[in-house]
Amino acid sequence: MKPATKDPNFYKKIRAIADKSSPALKKIILDAAGAVDEKTAWNRITAALAEFDGYGVDPLVEQLAWDQFDAELLRMIGLLFDVFGAAGVATSAELSTTFGAAVGWDITYPNSLDWIKKFSAARVKYVSSNSREAIRGLILDSFENQVTPQQTAKLIRNHVGLDSRRSRALINYRRGLADGGTYSPQQIDKLVGQYAKRLLKDRAETIARTETIGAANAGFYHDTLQAADRGIIDREKYELAWLASVEKRTCDRCLAINGETCPIGGTFPWGDIGPPLHPRCQCSIVLVKIYPRSSL
Repeated sequence: MKPATKDPNFYKKIRAIADKSSPALKKIILDAAGAVDEKTAWNRITAALAEFDGYGVDPLVEQLAWDQFDAELLRMIGLLFDVFGAAGVATSAELSTTFGAAVGWDITYPNSLDWIKKFSAARVKYVSSNSREAIRGLILDSFENQVTPQQTAKLIRNHVGLDSRRSRALINYRRGLADGGTYSPQQIDKLVGQYAKRLLKDRAETIARTETIGAANAGFYHDTLQAADRGIIDREKYELAWLASVEKRTCDRCLAINGETCPIGGTFPWGDIGPPLHPRCQCSIVLVKIYPRSSL
């Protein structure tokens, strides 16, 4: 599979645009979690936990300063817009060189603008709802295991920003330390706090790498679509292909679809316009020539 762009490695430039913005997005996630910890009235949370009877957990969860969390996450929308736009501009330049015609990039193009608005808003909602769900699970687990309100409030501070999977890992880690009988309560708190920070950084990096790859590949997709709509790229001669990042860490799912194609402006057989296929996916989409399929 040979990319049809003049620079056959242009997909690496698209990936580099994503990689450049990934640290900034990671910081947004960490800042959002920090804002909840700073602005939440923890004495009120402790008092509410003391009154909690196992029912009506959602109103209790919402007493955390999620408005601060969501306000920080709104910066994520602007950053994904920037990644999408930068990839579109870079693609425009590459396609202009490849086809000898000014392609141009218009982020206000109806399909393009609609897509990035929906994509960025959906990603913010996903991160926010998953973080709330993790706290919900923690509160219910603490209630079932008769953890004191004071200790539960302390646990919540360690879990803010985590998703349910990482939150469960932290719960199990604390439980394992306590059951082992080796560490004092103070040592357990310290170890759990350190592990919580690692888990939050891991989630923030996963979100950052995943969402920037999605926005960057979408910029390539939409500028290619705009070029085809303007008649610069012939849809009868060119299509898009999925390019897996072939390395030791590449998963079997990505390797299995390497080389799959879709029409310009269409979707791949599983319904996506491009990567990511899964968290931390490093795949790309490329423009390729259409060759006659074998009749076999």
